Amino acid sequence: AKGVLRETDDSELILCNLIVKADEFKEHGSFNEKLYPNEENEFIYRLKSTGHRILYSPGLAVKRSQRETVGAFIKMILTYGRGRGEQTRVSPKSFTPALLLPLLFPFLFIASLAAAVFICNPVFCFAPLAFFILPVCSWLHAGALKVKKSFYVPLLVFLAHMLYVFGFISGYFSKVYTADQKEFACKITEVE
Repeated sequence: AKGVLRETDDSELILCNLIVKADEFKEHGSFNEKLYPNEENEFIYRLKSTGHRILYSPGLAVKRSQRETVGAFIKMILTYGRGRGEQTRVSPKSFTPALLLPLLFPFLFIASLAAAVFICNPVFCFAPLAFFILPVCSWLHAGALKVKKSFYVPLLVFLAHMLYVFGFISGYFSKVYTADQKEFACKITEVE
């Protein structure tokens, strides 16, 4: 929960913290059953494209557990990437230029490694390190609170960027299944 009440889009909202009036939900066709995850992203895109305002309220926060293992984290990132790829196939206009940077990440990283190996200029030797700036910043931010867990944050953030792209590509080029044909990674075990 950060900032003040403001207009937003699907970049700040996920399904577990989304409130929609029932009549608006029904009127706009509810969720696209071909999508999971990203069903809410595509729905929000449809609402915004018809002139509806989407608001983010930091006072309405939902707390949910995080993935407990690295394997579960990897599966989550691949699934999120796949969902965005499927959403792009189902709703091509929902793809924005801002989504290009994460998609270019692995290719730019590989290109910088190749440049470091084949062009022995000192500048190129440090180029791959640039891809750790974001993870290191995350590590420093988290390090003040959780030293043991934060040690792995740079690697996990780097890994997340790489895996998201592979998930996106697999979602974009694979058959789109309906949500009921997919295996859900998170199952509700307890409601308070």
